[in-house]
Amino acid sequence: MGIKRRNFIKGLSGSVVGSLLKINPVSAKNNYDVAIIGAGLAGLNAAILLEKFGLKVIVLEANSRVGGKLLSEKNLDGTQEIGGTSIGSGYTRLNRIIDELNLDYYVPSTNSPYFDNRSLLISIKGSSILSRSDWINSEHNPFKDEWREKYPWESLRAFINNSNPLESVNDWYNPNFYQHDISLYEALSKFGFNKEQITMMSGINPAHGDNAKSISVLQHYFSSTWVKNQRLKMDPNKPPIFQIVGGNDRIPKRMSKLLRGDLALDYTVKLIEGNKNGVTLTNVAGKKLTASTVVSTIPLNALSKIEIRLDGIRKHNVDAIKSVGYSKVYLSFFKINNAYWEDGNLPSSMWTDTDLGRVFTVPGGNGTPAYLKTWATGNAASKLDAMDQDLALRNIHKKLINVRPSLRGNIQPISSWSWQKEEGAGGTYVAWQPNQIKKYSNTISGPIPPLFLAGEYSAKTDRGMEGAMESGERAANEVIHYLGVS
Repeated sequence: MGIKRRNFIKGLSGSVVGSLLKINPVSAKNNYDVAIIGAGLAGLNAAILLEKFGLKVIVLEANSRVGGKLLSEKNLDGTQEIGGTSIGSGYTRLNRIIDELNLDYYVPSTNSPYFDNRSLLISIKGSSILSRSDWINSEHNPFKDEWREKYPWESLRAFINNSNPLESVNDWYNPNFYQHDISLYEALSKFGFNKEQITMMSGINPAHGDNAKSISVLQHYFSSTWVKNQRLKMDPNKPPIFQIVGGNDRIPKRMSKLLRGDLALDYTVKLIEGNKNGVTLTNVAGKKLTASTVVSTIPLNALSKIEIRLDGIRKHNVDAIKSVGYSKVYLSFFKINNAYWEDGNLPSSMWTDTDLGRVFTVPGGNGTPAYLKTWATGNAASKLDAMDQDLALRNIHKKLINVRPSLRGNIQPISSWSWQKEEGAGGTYVAWQPNQIKKYSNTISGPIPPLFLAGEYSAKTDRGMEGAMESGERAANEVIHYLGVS
């Protein structure tokens, strides 16, 4: 697809219009002042901010849509979120643009029969555990003393919260805390947990990385600190957690309409070359454009596939781009035909030690359970990724029935989604391996003029959607400073 000129949208909010400066582009030698690779939240936020300073900007997106990892499935009842699911009232940057765009939001139904966030069906080694007392007395419970009373994920959360040395969301990349850039496995082992206990806590359904050995405990500390910080930033005028009416991906779609410059979809960059005088970007079709600066907001694995020939880039920069990976998530949806949970009045949602991962009921448009959603992470997601999509769905369907016989004939496979297989994604959110925070955290968030890096992975104080917004804001400020715009 060629480059499409977007007309300036009339009726922008006063905050946007009032901040626009009437200046000339920085360099007449190049097609653009700034070329932004990636039309997710980071790229779009950077573009909007840079255009406020009168800069000539183009946004290049390899997909046929904007939004990056924000994706809402409109073909499913109730609009199901495939990417970023929930928005917190403490997401200050994201909420600011939501309000500016006049997007309506709602609190999704938590109507999950017989599930109150304290009890759910746990399936371990083929056994069904229905209550906390059952878990405490289960032969499959490997924990001792007071830890035996906690569910596996509660034990991990308690350990992280109690051992967390960070006082601020900025501390995780502070060299004073690099001593904690060790594997979660090592940290749990030093505390006294054994292999079986650690596997139960972070090997079956890991929140970050593939398993406890592949993730830095410092990332867990940062996540815990960030959650606490979010509680302090919550807007009392909004619900704690909400979603956008019509799907969360309406945010980037509406943001793209604010662009005054060019947006090129289906535009995959394969080469970035240049120096302080400007850069030339070449796409897979051989089309070239020039810019004074370039901002990459795409995931690192996608950036690693682009050949970079810049005077300022060093081996350490390249190593960082190629080394830092992402967490894995494999989602599947099954239509609920009948209320299977009524058989024995059992909880509708499950935590399993199989490739199913975690299993939830999710509401349709009327607020009642419409789908069964499986959420496999880490090594379980990798196993499903190795299968053909139809085979993976059949495998999941079979295991669901084995774990929960009442599901037979009551659910129907609909679809699945792997962010690892999505072109240009490579996974969900950044997963820092042991020693990588110490080695690369400042590298992948720092500029390599005339190349600037942004994206959730490079955020300093936030995660997820808000992290993407933060990184776009930071990169825009770096570009403005570099170009000497005022």
